[in-house]
Amino acid sequence: MDNPQETEQLNNIKWLAGFFDAEGSVSFNYKPNIDIVNTCARTIFHIKFIMDSIGVSIGINEREKPSKSSKKKRWDIFLRHEKQITPFLIHVKKFVYGKQRQLDLIEEWYNGKNETIDYADKIKFLNQLNNIIVIPGKKEKVKEKLKTDTLFKYNDIQVLNEDDGLIITYNNFNDNYYAAGLIDGDGCFNLHFRNTKTNVRYTPQVMLINTNKEIIKRYNSFLKHNNIGYHVSFRTAGKTTNRRRWDIVVSGVRRCEKLCSLLMPALYTKKEQCNLLLQYCKFRLLNEKSRNNEIGLECKKALEGMRKGYY
Repeated sequence: MDNPQETEQLNNIKWLAGFFDAEGSVSFNYKPNIDIVNTCARTIFHIKFIMDSIGVSIGINEREKPSKSSKKKRWDIFLRHEKQITPFLIHVKKFVYGKQRQLDLIEEWYNGKNETIDYADKIKFLNQLNNIIVIPGKKEKVKEKLKTDTLFKYNDIQVLNEDDGLIITYNNFNDNYYAAGLIDGDGCFNLHFRNTKTNVRYTPQVMLINTNKEIIKRYNSFLKHNNIGYHVSFRTAGKTTNRRRWDIVVSGVRRCEKLCSLLMPALYTKKEQCNLLLQYCKFRLLNEKSRNNEIGLECKKALEGMRKGYY
């Protein structure tokens, strides 16, 4: 692809696909619905710019109250009409991995409804089960939520178990724009503080937390392809959730310097956070014997402020 504008558009679409896998949702209420939750005002306009470029006029709903979990003001981007959703399916769906089955089902509905399928019900099952590991003790709650006696209602929706927590990567997947979309949605740049009897240490970290196995496989494949070491934790997602989650942590100066360098050109929402951590890593690499705790402390404070929306 030699045209710079076409290359930029394609990269933006891949970023949007990653962000959608992190923050998007698909539902069906008499007709298909696509939503993207967002707590960063400027990200709205970036998404609007991308959507405009593929012929989608988006709706934006400003929430009167922030969500209970984040406490941040939020805006919901929503697609409700066929003229909005069809271009999204044409241009973006091919780069969506975690929620691709839901989008496939919507596309099937537009191309010719199958009267034997309850699309609203099946999308609910996909949202609750597809690429997701339900905590064994919470399966009854999921059944109640889905209003079903069995989680095996659809033969083409695999119900994962605890043994499926092992992540096997793809050898040929290496898309830093998709990875950047995931990080902009569900990622975190951090300086981990550790105070021991002998020294004080600030360790750079880039983290991604997600409950969708396919998303984790893609991100891990990106890291492995670029020879970036990482640690995977498989754990309970939280006290109120029905799902397991995977925490992917890239830790250390050299690893984070390499990862941040790869992500920087592709990030949008958290570009400044990435750049700050990158500059800290470069400083540490140039001053390997330095343990300047004041610089580490100030960088940590700055990153924490950025996560709260202060720049």
